[in-house]
Amino acid sequence: MPFELRQVTSKYPVILYSSAQCAPCDTGRTLLKSRGVPFNEKTISTSEDNEALQRLAGEASLPFATIGGQKLKGFSEVEWTQYLDAAGYPKSPMLPKAYRYPAATPLV
Repeated sequence: MPFELRQVTSKYPVILYSSAQCAPCDTGRTLLKSRGVPFNEKTISTSEDNEALQRLAGEASLPFATIGGQKLKGFSEVEWTQYLDAAGYPKSPMLPKAYRYPAATPLV
């Protein structure tokens, strides 16, 4: 991973909270990947996951994302782009072609 991108991800890590059959979650994931933003994904599929999301986000609606300490509820391309820009993420992908995003894991 390029040095500049490593710096940003260490200060402002991105986590996407999603579930299956969630079109806005898919759109958010696509935005992150199209910009080459490294992120971890947590899936919400059990009542325990839902309760943990409620504690973290204050509600259980998806998608939910964090960029560093900033919490983004729901998907808005404009809002997500503004926060990614403010954190210093590049507007176009800088990830090596061999980069593989980590597999999504359950929240709990």
